Amino acid sequence: PNQTANVYDYGRYTVRKSLSQSRKFLSMIDKYLKQSSSLTNSAIQALEDCRQLAELNMDFLLSSFQTVNNTSKTLSSAKAEDIQTLLSAILTNEQTCLDGLQVTASAWSVRKGLTLPLSNDTKLYSVSLALFTKGWVPKKKQNTTWKPIKRQLGFRNGRLPLEMSSKTQEIYES
Repeated sequence: PNQTANVYDYGRYTVRKSLSQSRKFLSMIDKYLKQSSSLTNSAIQALEDCRQLAELNMDFLLSSFQTVNNTSKTLSSAKAEDIQTLLSAILTNEQTCLDGLQVTASAWSVRKGLTLPLSNDTKLYSVSLALFTKGWVPKKKQNTTWKPIKRQLGFRNGRLPLEMSSKTQEIYES
């Protein structure tokens, strides 16, 4: 409803919402773990892994929120990179949790109950990362692409100049 909202307002909102969703997801995992007597050991292990990853995500989101909540301007490249790393790690953690749950096919009710929230949360985290990148990351950082080093130091003709004893050379070649 706020007609004057900008990328910073939306960015703060999505990170705050992501933190809230992360808490809800952690509660859902705890609910399933309380019913652990009806689960296989692999399902319990997958849930415990998800729990640890969800706790990490909450820490990462809290740290990210503290940063975005304190400023409405681009950050230093180093600080922006740190937050981008945290927000990217959250997406990796979500995928790791999902992979673990998918392997535990015997825990169908667990998987079925957590897959949709995981998917929706992942989309929200992706939006948070995109808005953070748009608002807080310096423009020159956004457009940088990796460029290979033309001349690799220490290499000659594409090979490292290694010296080997004749015995080592024989073993290597065989």
